[in-house]
Amino acid sequence: MDDLYAEVMSLLHDTGAFADWQRDKRLSQTVSDSRNVAISDLPASTSGNDRLSDAMQ
Repeated sequence: MDDLYAEVMSLLHDTGAFADWQRDKRLSQTVSDSRNVAISDLPASTSGNDRLSDAMQ
């Protein structure tokens, strides 16, 4: 199993897929963080889903 893992990781690094995956993961986290901050900045008088819907309009 360790050999298979090493081979897969080697292929991911060799093809650049690992770097792409890491970049996508960071981008996704940045989007999530931004969304959470935006929701927390909305008035507390509305529910989270309503606040998110209002913010996206």
